[in-house]
Amino acid sequence: MMMKLTRFQILVDGENWYIELRRKEPKISKSDNLEACMAQWSSTVSMKNEEAELRTLHLKERLAKIQGKSCNQSDSEANSLDPYSNVVCLDVLNNREGVSKEIYMKAIKAFKDPDFKVSFVKMLEAMREPILELL
Repeated sequence: MMMKLTRFQILVDGENWYIELRRKEPKISKSDNLEACMAQWSSTVSMKNEEAELRTLHLKERLAKIQGKSCNQSDSEANSLDPYSNVVCLDVLNNREGVSKEIYMKAIKAFKDPDFKVSFVKMLEAMREPILELL
């Protein structure tokens, strides 16, 4: 591109005269301007697409995580493989003879503690009687 000198001024400074030439900025052609706008628009659209893809991926991961948790919860509830569950503790308690209603109710309250449930199921049969009496 060639720069054109299109304007000039004659300035008088006391007795000195001088001419100041200004260079005109080169005009940007319409096609160059259109190309620049299209490039900017294309960049914006691609960034929006990337953002939308990342959001979609994030939401899919969250959905899979939520569905995985609900499947795991329903599987664990259905199978009930916990050897120290309330059901197992109650079976052990029901198999004992001579348990009063008061001790039975105290034992059910004590089964809310997971450590007590493990201890109750694992302890020797002879030791269960004194433990139940202490409740």
